Amino acid sequence: MRVYLILLFIILYSSGQLAYSQDSPGDAPLIFIMATTKNDSVSTDLSQIINDSISIELKVRGFRVLTDEINQLEDLVVKANAMKSPYIVNSHYHMEDNNLHLQLNSYRTDKGQIEFSTSTISKMDLDLDMNLRETIIKVIESFDWDYIRAQTEAQTEAQTEAQTEAQTEAQTEAQTEAQTEAQTKTQEKNIRFRHFKFSTGFSPFLATGEASNYIKVGLKPEVHMEYRFETSFGYWGLGLHTSLNYFTATGVLISTENILISAGPEFRLGIDTTSILGLYIQMSGGISLFMLNKNEEGYIKTIIPFASGGFGLVLNLAPLFGFYLSANYQIYFEKSLIITGFSPSIGLNLKW
Repeated sequence: MRVYLILLFIILYSSGQLAYSQDSPGDAPLIFIMATTKNDSVSTDLSQIINDSISIELKVRGFRVLTDEINQLEDLVVKANAMKSPYIVNSHYHMEDNNLHLQLNSYRTDKGQIEFSTSTISKMDLDLDMNLRETIIKVIESFDWDYIRAQTEAQTEAQTEAQTEAQTEAQTEAQTEAQTEAQTKTQEKNIRFRHFKFSTGFSPFLATGEASNYIKVGLKPEVHMEYRFETSFGYWGLGLHTSLNYFTATGVLISTENILISAGPEFRLGIDTTSILGLYIQMSGGISLFMLNKNEEGYIKTIIPFASGGFGLVLNLAPLFGFYLSANYQIYFEKSLIITGFSPSIGLNLKW
């Protein structure tokens, strides 16, 4: 059970962690977060992951986030108030009957008391991330924004007074250039990974080998659905690939119309080299419904296996969509003739 819970949290939040891990600007409001829990091994293992999920929602709304080593709430309130941090978000949670019991409190640092509190009980399934996100958003929406702005202005004034006026123009330009380069590298590393991806495209089917003597160019629309997982080197995806391949074959005495409707699992391994460009390789296989109409006598049907492999290039034009170009090679294992072919394709990617 302990391993199952940890893996579930990693699946729910691993891609989101890359999406919002970049730091907010230095003058953004600073929020401290702190987790407390019952002293059991499963709950303890989830402490950092709970903090990460809270941090994601705060950062995407423009806050800076700190998780301090101080484990006494009263001491952390004193430190946060001194640093002009308007709020501390404290989570208290435990596991019971395979459910996560979570209470979130927001402490206003100038008053040193709870300003808002909410709680939730969530099952350990794939709806967990939505339940946690809704609970965290309730806390953020309860913030006193006039107070946050006042604290942020005070923090900015203190930082301005602390800066030395002895910096030369050359030093300032050098620092700005270094910061810009660092931010660019951070943004390139922190490419957003989305859980689900849907692709649809079209390609010609160019027969190879013995089949090329009979088969003319085929028409091959395709659909791909995928769930993606982040890794240290990129991502891997597991999904379903379907296609329809229509072509005609002409021999000396016989001509046929042929339809191959294929479906099966697909594995992809890829990397986003920049925020716009990505590369991947893919392998898939499964079964095809082979429909053959000989000399217009009517279609006969049979089931045959197929396999496919290839590589592709992705152009992410926006966070939610982009285009792909791919080159794939298919093999259909028909009894009397192995049909092979090359399919260069173009299509649209949708992510959410």
